[in-house]
Amino acid sequence: MVFALRWSFLWVASALDCAWIGKRPRAAVDATCVRLPMKEAAKVAPEDLAEALLFFPELRELHLSWLQLGDQRLEEIAQVFRRGQHRALERLYLAHNNLGISGGRAIASALGYLPHLKVLNLPENAIRAEGAEALAKALPKTPLLEQLVLAGNGLGLRGTQAIAQALPHLPHLQDLHLSRNALGTQGALALARVLYSGHGAALEWLSLSDNALGDVGLQALSAAVKRTPRLEWLDLEQNALSDLGAKALSRALLKASAPPAPDEDEDDRHRHLGCRLRELSLQKNPIGAEGHQWLQKVQEQLPEFQFWIDGRQVGSAERSTLKEMVPLSLTAVM
Repeated sequence: MVFALRWSFLWVASALDCAWIGKRPRAAVDATCVRLPMKEAAKVAPEDLAEALLFFPELRELHLSWLQLGDQRLEEIAQVFRRGQHRALERLYLAHNNLGISGGRAIASALGYLPHLKVLNLPENAIRAEGAEALAKALPKTPLLEQLVLAGNGLGLRGTQAIAQALPHLPHLQDLHLSRNALGTQGALALARVLYSGHGAALEWLSLSDNALGDVGLQALSAAVKRTPRLEWLDLEQNALSDLGAKALSRALLKASAPPAPDEDEDDRHRHLGCRLRELSLQKNPIGAEGHQWLQKVQEQLPEFQFWIDGRQVGSAERSTLKEMVPLSLTAVM
């Protein structure tokens, strides 16, 4: 992915990183540490990890990604959380751990004991629809959540619908990552309905790559753009999108970024919140010259807007080149 690393992925601990004393993994150097990095967690045998976490009651950031914990180890960690001693935890990273459905349910069972959680990072864990449904029921217990990463979990339509229904309970959610989950057109429609209802007002990043959304799915999501006024980054890579989808999204962005029309009623004017989209990935989609031209019109109205297509970035510096690529006969569609 060519996008720059977003600031919200970075967090500097305000106290010492957690560390272990010598060869005694259950003994902590400093129990007041707030961040346990993955390199330290990897020093502890998986069967000892849950017990070791008891030494860090003030923990605010926990990195356990790429440890292949599995559902049994995760259930043991969830049991520790359910003791209620880690209520200060704000960031939980569990990517690539082969958690499965049972692991997804285990994490869901612990969320009620993590009321200050802001980041829940669970990509590539195969929690499937059943795990997503359990999470969706528990997510209202984490109302401060800002980032939810569920990419590559095989959610399908059922899981997507469940997560979408939880969004109204997450008013502070800024980053939502659902790439590689087989959403399909119907999943896009389910997500679009919730966003159109105004439950994505804080959303800044939305990642939906490799989901077979199709043009109809993108048309539905485009209608919700005006209800996501803070959206800055949108990833739609590899979704079987054509000129039709690119045109629908471009028209929605143009409308959202334009000033209210004089004939709009008072309710529409009140809901007109503008558009901040700056980065759009449309790579690996069969978008042709017409789609390019519509996207160029968005650039003319939004100076900071740039998009990735055909393996390259198109920004303000490339507009003159892009104009040369688009046949003049297509100006009729404008």
